[in-house]
Amino acid sequence: TQRQVRALDGGALAPMAEFTSWPMRLLCQEFGAAFACTEMVKAKFVAQRHADTLRELRRHPEERLCGGQICGSNEDELTAAAGILVRELGFPFVDFNLACPIRRIMAEGAGAGLLADPARVERLVRTLCAATAPAPVTVKLRSGLDAKRITAVEIALAAEAGGAALIALHPRTADQGYGGLADHRLVARVKQAVRLPVVGGGDLKCAADAVRLLSETGCDAAYFGRGCVGDPWIFARA
Repeated sequence: TQRQVRALDGGALAPMAEFTSWPMRLLCQEFGAAFACTEMVKAKFVAQRHADTLRELRRHPEERLCGGQICGSNEDELTAAAGILVRELGFPFVDFNLACPIRRIMAEGAGAGLLADPARVERLVRTLCAATAPAPVTVKLRSGLDAKRITAVEIALAAEAGGAALIALHPRTADQGYGGLADHRLVARVKQAVRLPVVGGGDLKCAADAVRLLSETGCDAAYFGRGCVGDPWIFARA
């Protein structure tokens, strides 16, 4: 709805390993971040109730809207983890990571390692949605594995078919890591392809970058990652 879209005006805080613990999330939300996610954790470790993993999932009572972000490719582990996140830990939504470019994660068929398999993505998202209902599932993805395999549109459509409620796109390929330039044209292509809200990010270093992204791509919100590290006021300016 228009009201929901307006609620995203300040932008969102992108989940970042070793950064988006609850103090940073709370600070960014105080300055206007519409929502945030935890650092990525492995579904396997949530399902096994690893103490360190559960500590990473801690939230502050004053956080407004924070989802639990998980990665994995085993349906049983994802089902168990999603149930724990929503039913036991009280997360209002679960974010499924299809963006992590770390080789050991991809070698397990998780994170960005799923970007070449739309059918499997659809199946896993449907599994997660069944486990979290009525809490929604959001999906974060990258452009593709490399410049020759740009699959963001196909993966976004697969996630939508599986029941995802929102797509967040970091428009870099897995082999780019965090180098090179983000391709914001791909954010526009994904937005045009799906009926879901689309959050775009990549290279948003100031509020003007976010305004330009929304204007040029038609996406519904901006995802601030490294641009807000040390500058939580960026949400207020946006």
